Amino acid sequence: MIAYILAATIAVSPMPSAHRRAEIVHTYNSLRSRGEIERHRIAALPVSAQFARIDASDRIRSISFGHTTTLLVPAGVTGRPRNPDRARIFYVEYGPSTNAPGAIYGPFQIDR
Repeated sequence: MIAYILAATIAVSPMPSAHRRAEIVHTYNSLRSRGEIERHRIAALPVSAQFARIDASDRIRSISFGHTTTLLVPAGVTGRPRNPDRARIFYVEYGPSTNAPGAIYGPFQIDR
C-alpha cells in the first residue's frame, strides 16, 4: 500500500532536471541577496495547482532557530500534470521558525 502511494506522489509531482533546479536555486539566491523575496508575500498558492518541491534550506547548526525554505515549481493542475522543466515561474515557501510564522512569496520569474 505504501509503495502505491509513494509511486502516485512521484508520478504526480515530477522533479525538474538537475540543470533546471540549479537555475531556479540560482534565481532564488540572487533575489534573496537583493532582499526581493519578502516584498512579494501572497496569501495562498493558486487553487488546484500542483508543484514540484526543491529544498533550498540553509544548513544551520540548530534547527530551532531556522526555517525550512522550499522552492515550489508549477507542475500542472489537478488531473493535468505538466513537466516542471517548462515552468517559467516559481514560488518560495518559508516554513515556520521560532521567530516567525510560515509564509509564501511569489511568483518569481526564473532566470535562464
